[in-house]
Amino acid sequence: MSNFFFHPKSQTMAQLLVDAIDHTKLEIDTAYRNFEHALEPDLIDCYIYQLQSAQMRYQFLLNCAKKDANTHIKR
Repeated sequence: MSNFFFHPKSQTMAQLLVDAIDHTKLEIDTAYRNFEHALEPDLIDCYIYQLQSAQMRYQFLLNCAKKDANTHIKR
């Protein structure tokens, strides 16, 4: 698993972006599963915040990917 912000030089930025999107999608799925099984109000709130955070990061990464794709098309 690679981190989008700290990456080995052998991977391209595009691959790092794809990895970050995949990882974030996994975090969203996990937050949904945890939320569905949570019984305590504090845990429910926690998973809601985790889900919102992951969804915002996912949207950010998708926007980065779109900008990168548009940049490559214009070249």
